[in-house]
Amino acid sequence: CALPISGSNWNLNTTNIPANGAFGVEVLGLSDPGLNDLTFIGMPGCGLRASLDSINLWLVSGSSHAWGFAIPANPLLVGVHLYATSAVAPFTSPNALGYITSNGMDGLIGSL
Repeated sequence: CALPISGSNWNLNTTNIPANGAFGVEVLGLSDPGLNDLTFIGMPGCGLRASLDSINLWLVSGSSHAWGFAIPANPLLVGVHLYATSAVAPFTSPNALGYITSNGMDGLIGSL
């Protein structure tokens, strides 16, 4: 993925999506809840590393999914952290909640 830069797009790519994936969720947040194990909601071994400030649903169409976020050209955003993660719901549920999650990303917004 590219670095998040003020006035550009932060382009991300979710990979290793299971062949039986049905749909996915992109999650962007301004904080990291630091949840490394979601067993308490039926997703053992999965984590949540982005607050749920922005959520986008998408249909799985392959083993990877490119997505991005437009960062406004505003000097006040330089130094702000953006956190990103993805979740995928396969046709065959891997756990009680039905999702698996990707690793989280911490993107510190910079300038050119």
